Amino acid sequence: LGRPVESIFANGAEPLERRAGPGTAGTASTASTASTASTTSTASSIETTLLGSGEATWIRIHRSRLDSTAGSGHLLQVEDVTEQRMLAAALAKSEDHARSALDALEQGVVLADVTGAVHRINPAAERLLGYTADELSELWRSGTWETYDEHDMVLANEERPIFRARTTGVPVIGAVVRWRCADGRLITLRVSCIPDADQNGGFVVAFFDVTEQRRAQRDIARFSHLFRHANDIITVIDATGHVLYASPSNERVLGYPEGYQSRRGILDVVHPDDLEATANELQALIENRREDVPFSLRVRSYSGEWRHIECVGVNLLEEPDVGGVVITSRDTTERERLTELLARQAEHDELTGLPNRRYLQAHLTQALARRHDGPRRIGLCFIDLDRFKAVNDTHGHAAGDRLLVNVSARIRRLIRLSDTVARVGGDEFVVLIDPLGDVAEAEALAERIRRALDDPAPFGTDVGFGASVGLAVSVPGDTPSTLLNRADRGLYAAKHARSTGVR
Repeated sequence: LGRPVESIFANGAEPLERRAGPGTAGTASTASTASTASTTSTASSIETTLLGSGEATWIRIHRSRLDSTAGSGHLLQVEDVTEQRMLAAALAKSEDHARSALDALEQGVVLADVTGAVHRINPAAERLLGYTADELSELWRSGTWETYDEHDMVLANEERPIFRARTTGVPVIGAVVRWRCADGRLITLRVSCIPDADQNGGFVVAFFDVTEQRRAQRDIARFSHLFRHANDIITVIDATGHVLYASPSNERVLGYPEGYQSRRGILDVVHPDDLEATANELQALIENRREDVPFSLRVRSYSGEWRHIECVGVNLLEEPDVGGVVITSRDTTERERLTELLARQAEHDELTGLPNRRYLQAHLTQALARRHDGPRRIGLCFIDLDRFKAVNDTHGHAAGDRLLVNVSARIRRLIRLSDTVARVGGDEFVVLIDPLGDVAEAEALAERIRRALDDPAPFGTDVGFGASVGLAVSVPGDTPSTLLNRADRGLYAAKHARSTGVR
């Protein structure tokens, strides 16, 4: 006590705390914090502090009355409870800190006992689920609480984080499940459950909402999958035309490996004939003078093949996350080939491969238009096979087809590269002589053609057949129709001459 007992208990009937007061030099004074001890009781206890030497000491004093034949008195028992008081204060402070930290968490935390009764639910958990502690207790204890997977299918008990942790005794950390909120919504949560957290079968459940995160991850995964398998090529170039990024389809479509860089940038793979136009398109995109307008070009694949592509660009140089011009490209090589094939089929004979009447009309129009630029003339030889029907009737149409192919090949060998031979009917051919020096030149060609087709030996048939040739030379004012009509009339005149034995 640090002082004589008499100075504290001068009167046995006086309350102990009332004796608190200034002490003598070198002793401690007392200050009571407990209730007054009754003067009529036979025993009482108080806790008080002794203040002195800069430190406070808590003591518990227990007083018992003693009565004997010699007289009455008191038995005092004194216990130092300073350490107990300090531990209790520290524990209370720690609990306050823990409670404040729990309330401040964005993560939901629920503490429950062995029966599933919720003893503590922090504000984040109430906010996420919409339930109070009592409401959640009722759900957990009633067995009506359902847990779902990310496809909204009800999970079996052994797959539920809380059930699995409590039955196995092993903590479950970070399981992704879906729980139903009080408003009926299903939200996706990442849940951890620590079993036997209170050493008495209770448990702690911690969770946070990952609904938007998981949705974003699925969207990104879906986009990545589609992006990786898309046929379109996404290329990002900087303001100098160098490639910053090329999508995976670039390797699949054009064969360039990931990270491939060309010294001259993207223009290094452009066909020389398309280089100037492509450079102008890219410059317009870089200067933000155009976008969303397709343009076509040819590019060299990694294997050296020229491919047709169609591009659309957009300027995102000012976008921090992109910082370049984004070009979406589509391989149109097969489409171009099909277009060319269809165009050729539209203007060429399927059997012989020769230009057809449509093609001839177009080129004849162009030839007549060029003729106005100078004194040059053009000529037409209209050719018709004699007795071709007899070949079909005798040997069949397959033999007739072979004959037509042979005839077309022989005529091609007789004309110049600048001339054109077309099949304009079943067994009718027209040769456009362009340019034509004089009428004698046209007459000489017509005669060579007639003689070459009059010899049946090279054609492998024993049916005698030949060819009649009509000739027309252009004059000022001619049109394709007038020139063809004159050549047609010449043909019928030649046929008549052959039928009468006149060459």
